[in-house]
Amino acid sequence: MIDKEERQQEVKKLDTGYTFDPHAGATYNCEHISLSAAQEKAQAAEVPHIVETINWTKSTGDDVHYNRYFAHDLDEALGLAVRLRFGFEELVEEIVAIRRATELEARNGLDVITHFLETMPQAISNIDIQQKQHNRKDNKK
Repeated sequence: MIDKEERQQEVKKLDTGYTFDPHAGATYNCEHISLSAAQEKAQAAEVPHIVETINWTKSTGDDVHYNRYFAHDLDEALGLAVRLRFGFEELVEEIVAIRRATELEARNGLDVITHFLETMPQAISNIDIQQKQHNRKDNKK
């Protein structure tokens, strides 16, 4: 049970806008914003983003590789960042930023993805297999 002093501390924390969420394991700031401002922020997350990394293993003298990975939206960028961070046994690429893509980066990223998707072979499905079997039967007749 929370006593009166603890409750006053919690209210004080909330009044300043800062509190700790034990479930998320993070300190955060809370404020009230208008519905239109919230919708604008949510829409900004739906645009292409860039995950920036430094690849220390590719260093030569004074140079290192600075990589920019394209993502369709913020959710994809976060997932990509996690895969990059945990996908290597050693810290090979260090994530240094996740940011909104510029218009040029977004256009180029979409063009490159479209190109690679068009050149990649399609996945084989059960429908494809059934069609091939059906065609073989027709050819034997």
